[in-house]
Amino acid sequence: MKTNYLIIGDSIVYGVGATDNGGFSNLLKSNFLKSESSNETENYVHCIGFPGATSKDVLDKMPTILNLYYSLNTKNVLIVLVGINDTQFFKEKVKVQLAEFKNNITKMIDIVKQKDNCKIVFLGLTGLMDKSQLLLWKTDKFYNYEEIDKYDNTLKNICDDEKVDYIPLKNILTEDDYIDGLHPNDRGYLKIFDEVWNYINN
Repeated sequence: MKTNYLIIGDSIVYGVGATDNGGFSNLLKSNFLKSESSNETENYVHCIGFPGATSKDVLDKMPTILNLYYSLNTKNVLIVLVGINDTQFFKEKVKVQLAEFKNNITKMIDIVKQKDNCKIVFLGLTGLMDKSQLLLWKTDKFYNYEEIDKYDNTLKNICDDEKVDYIPLKNILTEDDYIDGLHPNDRGYLKIFDEVWNYINN
């Protein structure tokens, strides 16, 4: 059966920070194109990234995305990368509280479970270039690695409970893999692609 990959999430799905390879979503599409002839394509890749998106934003958009891209005659795999913007401190409060984040993730899973030939996979949060310091994004916005780690662990626990696949990312990127402290550079995106590609092939 053909496979329809919907890669959904925030600016890292969109590819912010990539210069040569277009980010991990584009690398996935390119790799499939190289390995298949155009008239015998078995895999379709749709990249749906929204810079700045939180879990609430992705949840709100998911029914529309499925209406556009879901295909009953193929295997549908949603690969979701979201959460780091939820942890952003804005005016001294996180943008999306942990309880709401948990609820949003659970609702995404429930939406997908109602579809035939459809599964959801979550990529873990990527983290920050410097784990020991706050990342000041703007004058009233910053990220904290401890908060990111808390949300990532929560995501993993939900996936374990719901028997949903989870691909950890926070420990695969080093300081040299970021372009601005938050977004990966080409080398970082290649590492994320490797994790996703290995998952698909295993």
